[in-house]
Amino acid sequence: MPIKILDMDMEMSELATKIAAVTGKEIDDATKMAEQLEKVHPDLAAVVTSWLEGEETEFEAHGVTIKRIMSSNRCSYLDAIFTMSTILKEPELAAVYKKPRFWS
Repeated sequence: MPIKILDMDMEMSELATKIAAVTGKEIDDATKMAEQLEKVHPDLAAVVTSWLEGEETEFEAHGVTIKRIMSSNRCSYLDAIFTMSTILKEPELAAVYKKPRFWS
């Protein structure tokens, strides 16, 4: 049975397999990430859709970009999407990413 991922219908196993292939995660971890995609902020729908199609698009909210999150957290694009979703839900958290960094 297909699940609704933002504006896309996709089998959970298909989505988990895609996530595992792109991120290198084990299928169990990829399945958990797939389940979390259902909960991302709706403003990220186009970003998630683009990522599922193989493109990493930039997105900015509250003065923070996905690229900045990836750099600051040293994380993957998908992990940065999850963090951006949290920032959209709790804008005060954006302040963490606006502080000066001591690494690039």
